[in-house]
Amino acid sequence: LQGDWSSDVCSSDLLGALNVWGVMGDGIFNQKSSFGSKDDLTTSSFISGITLLTNLNKKLSITTTVSGTYTQDKLVVQNRTINTLLEETFWVRNKSESFRVSAQLNNKFSPGSLFRAGIIFSYRNYELGKRYIDFVDNKKLKTPLDSEGGTDYLQAYAQWKKNMGEKFTLNAGLHTIYAW
Repeated sequence: LQGDWSSDVCSSDLLGALNVWGVMGDGIFNQKSSFGSKDDLTTSSFISGITLLTNLNKKLSITTTVSGTYTQDKLVVQNRTINTLLEETFWVRNKSESFRVSAQLNNKFSPGSLFRAGIIFSYRNYELGKRYIDFVDNKKLKTPLDSEGGTDYLQAYAQWKKNMGEKFTLNAGLHTIYAW
């Protein structure tokens, strides 16, 4: 199952445009083997946001975006071997969410010269886990991985693009990242 959508909420030559957008998808994948094992993977993802383009004049504009994402993957594996050998069941999960805000200034000095500068802030949260049934240890449920956390991420950049001729473009820029 997949889907995407986008809608221009309002638009004007003087003010710019407001766009609401998103993409989503779900999937279920099942696999069975002749030896009795069974793998089930379930995945879900979603991203959506709002973008505002503001024209300050014919050569200067600011683009601002606020967006969020969600992803979850769950894998269940069941392996069975009859009489004496392997009997294993385990679960793996991976879940993440993020939030992002960005702003970009665009200044067109001339038809062949463009300057861009921007800043991006991101926050990402995650959860990771793995559980399994230990058939050797009286079928006890064990959890070797159970972790969660988050990180903040700040970027700033500047770029100058100049067309020097039909076949040559000069592209220079700076980019910095700070994570905590």
